[in-house]
Amino acid sequence: MKRPLCVLLLLAALHTAFAQIPTGDIILKNIERTFQSVEDYTVTLDIVTNIERTKIPPMKATMYFKQPEQVHFVSTGFALLPREGMGTQFGRLTKRYTVDSVAREMREGMPVYRLLLVPRDPRAMGYRARMWVHGLRWTPERVEIPQPDGRAMTALFTYVEIDGHWLPSNLVVSFAMGTQDTTAATQGPQMDRPGTGAQRSGGRTGSVTIRYSGYQINTGLPDSLFTPLPASPR
Repeated sequence: MKRPLCVLLLLAALHTAFAQIPTGDIILKNIERTFQSVEDYTVTLDIVTNIERTKIPPMKATMYFKQPEQVHFVSTGFALLPREGMGTQFGRLTKRYTVDSVAREMREGMPVYRLLLVPRDPRAMGYRARMWVHGLRWTPERVEIPQPDGRAMTALFTYVEIDGHWLPSNLVVSFAMGTQDTTAATQGPQMDRPGTGAQRSGGRTGSVTIRYSGYQINTGLPDSLFTPLPASPR
């Protein structure tokens, strides 16, 4: 009786190993459906920044998000946030990227898909991103975004399920910041500093760790919350 069971288990393992890998377009659409299920949310961010030659104390901020990609931060002090690594753009991946290749690996019996993403913006065609995607809940686990100077920003996500929605609970971003004014950059990751203007990094490397807590989901945030304030006359 044991032999048929072993055969069935072997066949099941072979089926898993050789099952057809979904196309890149299908994977991106699955990710979009995961994140588009939340219309808006408010969340508290606890931010720990570790940048060489720079001392920044731990900070707290409030992040407001509304579909499709409206983001607003409120902070009582300085907070350097890697906007491209925050995950708020996952709901519109197909508008930003095409998929050059897909590979699958198994981790503890779970499929993880590794995607090579090509930007649709012709100005950024030389800067391909890599993304590792959880094959069951369709959430990006790791994202690598190249910078114009040849170095990369890496974002590692941990998620929590809230009312049937998967949302980030922890994010660790390691990056090598370029020397250009990042608010004007079109090819590399953009750094958001709530309530301030441009930020020059001077080529320093470092990391930002963000803990998300106190989610308030689908409360009907008004569009006016995300409207930029008019510039003060000089």
